[in-house]
Amino acid sequence: MAWIQLSADKQLAIVSIDRTLSAFELQTLIADLAVARAQMLPTVQFEPPGRREPAPDSLNVSEQDDPYLQAARLRDGRIRLWIRNQGIGWLAFNIPADKACGLRDYLIANTGANPSGSGLFQKQGSDPDTTH
Repeated sequence: MAWIQLSADKQLAIVSIDRTLSAFELQTLIADLAVARAQMLPTVQFEPPGRREPAPDSLNVSEQDDPYLQAARLRDGRIRLWIRNQGIGWLAFNIPADKACGLRDYLIANTGANPSGSGLFQKQGSDPDTTH
């Protein structure tokens, strides 16, 4: 299918694709590329580009309005936040409880939303620890 190799200094990636790819194969390649990028230098900056305004196209930011979200409490107390990106696929973030509470407080303070009225905080299915 495809292979990815990093240079010794981890600043370059050599990518070889020798065939056409199905949607599943392309999604697998994207995930493999993300793993390779995570090992490269320089690292992804910690401050997001275009934080208050839409990011310019030149910054390679995958932006999507109204993504599908799902959250679940893990056994160790962290919150797993799933975010669906229509081009990348599902991304899972395991957020420590204190950061999850900070995110909750920020969202409530900046939206005026009532958490019980949000679809994200509705229990669905038989798992009491999962919200949609």
